[in-house]
Amino acid sequence: MMGGRKASRSRDMLLALEVYKLTIRDDALKVEVSTLKEHIKELKVELVIYKVDLGNGVLARKPNQWLMSLS
Repeated sequence: MMGGRKASRSRDMLLALEVYKLTIRDDALKVEVSTLKEHIKELKVELVIYKVDLGNGVLARKPNQWLMSLS
């Protein structure tokens, strides 16, 4: 009987350890997803800026004209 309790307790401890590891991994993935979402937002803003510039003909200018417009 005592051996059964010990084996059960060992299984419970292993299970608790695996749950802990998965919780840590889940938290890390949540942070990574959040970071990626923020980066996507920034890229979308940048894309809008490029589209506006393209619509205004800024990107259609010759390189020298474009550089002159920056100064």
